[in-house]
Amino acid sequence: MTQFIMTNPVFREFDDDGLPLAGGSAYFYEAGTETPKDVFTDSAGATAHASPVVLDARGEAVIYGSGAYKVVTKDASGTTIRTVDNYKIFPISAFAETILDDADAAAVRTTLGLGTAALLDAGTNPNNVVQLDAQSRLPAVDGRALDLTNMPDANFPVSVFAFPRSYLAGFTLSNSTSGETPDADHDIDIAAGECRDSTHTANIVLASSMTKQLDASWASGNFAGGLDGGAVQADTWYHVFVIKNPTSAAVDVLFSTSATAPTLPNGYTKFRRLGAVKTDSAANIAGFYQQGDEFIWKYPVVDEIDTSLGTTAETYTLHYVPSGESVKALLSWSVYNSGAVCHYLIYSALLPDFNANPAVSDNPFTDSGGNNLVTNPADLTSKFILGNAREYDPTQSSFGEGTFHGDIVTNTSAQIKAVSTAAGSLLNIQVNGWIDRRGRDD
Repeated sequence: MTQFIMTNPVFREFDDDGLPLAGGSAYFYEAGTETPKDVFTDSAGATAHASPVVLDARGEAVIYGSGAYKVVTKDASGTTIRTVDNYKIFPISAFAETILDDADAAAVRTTLGLGTAALLDAGTNPNNVVQLDAQSRLPAVDGRALDLTNMPDANFPVSVFAFPRSYLAGFTLSNSTSGETPDADHDIDIAAGECRDSTHTANIVLASSMTKQLDASWASGNFAGGLDGGAVQADTWYHVFVIKNPTSAAVDVLFSTSATAPTLPNGYTKFRRLGAVKTDSAANIAGFYQQGDEFIWKYPVVDEIDTSLGTTAETYTLHYVPSGESVKALLSWSVYNSGAVCHYLIYSALLPDFNANPAVSDNPFTDSGGNNLVTNPADLTSKFILGNAREYDPTQSSFGEGTFHGDIVTNTSAQIKAVSTAAGSLLNIQVNGWIDRRGRDD
């Protein structure tokens, strides 16, 4: 075994007065023990020193060794001068000596067996590097043996693993049935899901379901508060958002009265609207069911009653579909007029006003030539907008009476429109639920 010389370049010791320890001796042991350990007179370790090693008139001796020692030195009378434990003589292997002797980086790469692979040498030959270009694309080389399945996502550009624009899956909302004491009046269960955020710049993944409290200020985590500010209010719509902190990757849920600009907690900058819930007069969350984009009231409600619908279009604000976003209201309605046969139309507030006066060209009950279509209700289908046009005839109970159903698109103020061919018509509107695309078309 190769041995290595102790420094300076020989072993040298001094007495308490700083004079050479002439005629002194040095004892060498295994570190931390009293077990003698050999030191040698030559670098090959062929000849061991006698123990102890006697120092010359200059207090010196040529000593080779390897590893850790406890060294005890004594003067010529046998008095201990000092003890040093765990004194280490570090070996240098032939391999290390070769690296130290290498003249340049190329020689070091050869010693390490790296060849040119340590250089940025793109290509398909052995030891070459395959480098992505500025657009994170593979160069035009044979990459069939390239395996990226175990590379962390962080090593790829964000766009590589981005969900499609407007993507949303899961996140079903429901009145809470979770926890030891479920509170369906104030808590919402949010199922696991994943989506692209509202700015299409980040993925958001809620790995497991979460329950948040509408009647408490937001705090992170399951069964914690979810409101973005203030106290919960009665008869109020609250939009539900999944939110993300891009720095910590934390994902949570938040409630806000704003459909587009929730007040986000510190560090959370990414969000996506998941739907909306409504409180009743006691500030309890009204019961509902969700299936995909469709939200159904547990108990459908009569939303609007108007006893004076006439020939001029009227705008109605629905209280039981969310505002802030345009949704498709799922409605049932009826119209009654005690004095006359009437035709009526329920339509989207996004459309211009229609007039029921046959002399006006935008009358929904006339064709493009101004011909009155109300004489034959079947002809109403010739108007592109008249899927929700109906007739009420008090003299014919077999036609037009009863309740009709339709899907009417609201504006962001939750409004629809209606018009009738007879003044004093009674309009009843019941809301069964709504369809909310939740940003899928953005």
